[in-house]
Amino acid sequence: MATGEAAVRSPQSLPASGSTARHLDPDQQLFLKYGSSIRDADHEFLKRLSGANARFSFDVDALPEPFPAPTLILTGRFDNWCGYQDAYAILESYPRATFAVLDCAGHALSVEQSRLFGALVGEWLDRVEAYAPLAERAA
Repeated sequence: MATGEAAVRSPQSLPASGSTARHLDPDQQLFLKYGSSIRDADHEFLKRLSGANARFSFDVDALPEPFPAPTLILTGRFDNWCGYQDAYAILESYPRATFAVLDCAGHALSVEQSRLFGALVGEWLDRVEAYAPLAERAA
């Protein structure tokens, strides 16, 4: 596993809730902290969503026109859940987008790169606040 790569673990491999954090590796500590949502998920439903025939009835990446508002597209270099390269393909539909691939991060960007994630989200929120009055005037 590369440095910063997030490990995907099954619910059965999560540490028991009585485990002490000092004996756990960083991935296990994250799953101990946030793992209840993974343990409690409807795994049968998720299997149906991720099957080979799981498709939308429309092209989720095609917009009827470019999205004019500030947009933030964040991906993790080591995201083995949805990857990072495919997100670049939709960039042309978002002319006001910031696109960033965070190194040393997988799918949990806000946890794995919290300071960088927070800075990028804060900057995006500033742009959204500046855009809102312009959008209201145009409406």
